[in-house]
Amino acid sequence: MADPLTLPVITESPEELDRLVTAERNAQVRRRLHLLLLIRSGQVESRTAAAAHLAVHRNTIRDWLLRYESGDLERLSEIKQGAPDQGFTRSSGTRIDSFADSV
Repeated sequence: MADPLTLPVITESPEELDRLVTAERNAQVRRRLHLLLLIRSGQVESRTAAAAHLAVHRNTIRDWLLRYESGDLERLSEIKQGAPDQGFTRSSGTRIDSFADSV
């Protein structure tokens, strides 16, 4: 594994990354691709600077870069599908509505 303090070498060209960022429809994936573009074009020189630029935690940047290093763009583009939020079921919506009516 690479040094956690250094940025990885991005193999894609800035032009290719810019094209991918522009074409990507998923905002989560677009943000990750934008990270690569920022690194490749030299606009950021650290994970902390990248995190500030993209308004995410530096550990998120670490996670994204580990994904990139382990599988290039395909791995970076994988978005986990979480479990449904248990707080927004149909029955709880009824409870919320009845509570709001009682206030």
